[in-house]
Formats: sequence, C-alpha cells, structure tokens
Amino acid sequence: MGGPLAVLAWSSVGPTAAASPSAPKAQATSPQTTKAAPTPPDGGFCDLNSRCCTNVCNKLTNQCGCAAEGELCFCNNDCCNNLCNENSCGCSKDGVDCFDSIECCSGICNWSSQKCGCSPVGGFCNREEDCCAGGCDLGSNLCGGPADCKARDAACEFNVECCSGVCNTFNSKCGQSEDGQGCKADQDCRRGNCLLATSKCG
Repeated sequence: MGGPLAVLAWSSVGPTAAASPSAPKAQATSPQTTKAAPTPPDGGFCDLNSRCCTNVCNKLTNQCGCAAEGELCFCNNDCCNNLCNENSCGCSKDGVDCFDSIECCSGICNWSSQKCGCSPVGGFCNREEDCCAGGCDLGSNLCGGPADCKARDAACEFNVECCSGVCNTFNSKCGQSEDGQGCKADQDCRRGNCLLATSKCG
C-alpha cells in the first residue's frame, strides 16, 4: 500500500469541529432624555413667569404665585384680582388718587379731584358721574345744580331743565353722548365733536 494512512478523528456524530469563541451580545441602549428643570411651587424663588407652576412670578417679591388683596405687587399681573395699586393688591378707597374708575372700590374716579369717590350735592364736578346724586351743573361745576334740575337720561326739551345744562337733541334726554353714540349737534357730545356724516360723536 502507499504512504501512511491519514488518521481521521471521528466523533459519534461526525468530525469534531474546533469551537469558535462566541461574539459578545450587543446591549440595547435607550436614548437619553434631558429632564426639564422642576418648576417651583407657590412661594418658590423665580425670575420669570414660565418658571412657576402657576405661570405667575410676582415681580416685586420674586416668588411664584399671585398676591392676595393687600399684599405687595409691582404690576397688575402680580395680583390674584389683577389690580395693583401703589404696590398693594386691591382697589383704592375713596380719597386715594386715581387715573381710572377701575382703580377705585367705589367704581368712581372723580374727574374734578382726581381721587376715588363721588362728590355730594354742592361739591365740585366735571361730569355727571362725579356726583353721588343728581347731575353736574356745567355752568357752576357743582353737583345738584338748580333744585329742580333733571338727572342724566331724564326726558327733556330744553337745556335749562337738565342738571348738566345739556338736553341731548339726538335722544331728548339730559346728558351728553360718548364717542360712537348718536348726536345731532356738537353740544350733544361730551368731547364737543359731532360727526354729521354719521350722526355720531367722535
């Protein structure tokens, strides 16, 4: 016979193959998410409205949350009632300086005094709303006017009938019209300008 016989090793199921090292299993990775900074509750420090849970950062105290009536404030948004007067939340009492009636607890910012509160009969006025009762006699700028004068919206024919001194020719009632309301003559308008093309004050 020829050269030496090659000896093959056989296992019970066939030729034995050399075991290859197994590759390490890839670990699943989850994408990292950036957590938003927690928003402080009411009373926590803040510098922007967006930093607060309530979306209100009091600009005067730099604390989250709206201020109750009587508490410190810098602007209307600082207050729960959305009204900041002289760094205090809430409406102004009679006798306090004002610019608009919304500031006043009484709902009247007296144009003659620029203070909250109406004028009594005999007190000064610049418009009927300044007077606690009756109308404003524009001739004397006093509330009440003649004893028998008619108040705003009372039916009239002549100016002398009205405490305001104006019988509105558009509606035949005492008192002048505001911008956008009807008129026939300049005297009918509080600002003294009647647009005849539209028959409205403007």
